[in-house]
Amino acid sequence: MATFSKSTRGGGCMINVKVYKDGLNYIGYEIDGHAGYASKGNDIVCASVSAVSQLVVEQLNIFGIKYDIDIKDGYMHIMVKKSDYTAGILIESLHQILTDMQEQYPKYISVSMYITILNNEKAHNN
Repeated sequence: MATFSKSTRGGGCMINVKVYKDGLNYIGYEIDGHAGYASKGNDIVCASVSAVSQLVVEQLNIFGIKYDIDIKDGYMHIMVKKSDYTAGILIESLHQILTDMQEQYPKYISVSMYITILNNEKAHNN
């Protein structure tokens, strides 16, 4: 289980979220960092991000959706192997929840969307 208590990559005190779309379909997400909202074990921002991201993984498993995952302490990257309606709804829900969190805790979480066009990434911040 990923907890976002410290970053293995970014090193800063903010959770950075990238949500990926292939055209209109949500296909994956990447979460990296530590919110720094409170001490380890008391950080409600980290705990919320961890819970939402793990819920999506569990639901992908329940629905039998295949995906690639890279998970470490403070880091999760997941991409579905094939664009899927159900996976899209799950990832879109994660995107909406974390965007709402960003509005409440803008110093602690940043959410960006990346749209894949012909195997190139184009950033689109919300």
